[in-house]
Amino acid sequence: MNTTTLINREYLPVLTDLVLRSKQTISLTMYQVGFKKKQNHSAIEMLCQQLQHAALRGVKCRAILAAGSAYMPSANAANLARDIFIDWGWEVIQMPDTQLMHAKSVVFDKEQLLIGSHNWTLPGLMINYETSVLVEDKHQAENLHLWHDLIAAKKRP
Repeated sequence: MNTTTLINREYLPVLTDLVLRSKQTISLTMYQVGFKKKQNHSAIEMLCQQLQHAALRGVKCRAILAAGSAYMPSANAANLARDIFIDWGWEVIQMPDTQLMHAKSVVFDKEQLLIGSHNWTLPGLMINYETSVLVEDKHQAENLHLWHDLIAAKKRP
């Protein structure tokens, strides 16, 4: 098993590259996604382009997101992120208000995973002190993908 610790701004270029290289599946859980129709940072814009192109290339893409609720700073941001993922051709599962999705994890092709504290917001990707880990281990990636599957099967809107 190979692991790489990603501190602060190291996360975004690694994430973008993993999305670009994905061939079969991308599955993510995320507490906060702060995407807009037009991004305010070129590196985040590049990530958004790669996320959209992944679905267009035939990668099966799924996002399990926190609902816009009293726990989140902006319910409107959660709903906008949901709508953007749907526009990109992603399957989106938005958790009910009664169950908080706080995990931040991404599985790529059931072979690699990113897990840690980075939310997909401008502060989370570019400003805050954050840490995440890239794990290159098929067994661990398959286990996390299975957990995503179980959540999605029980929580479809």
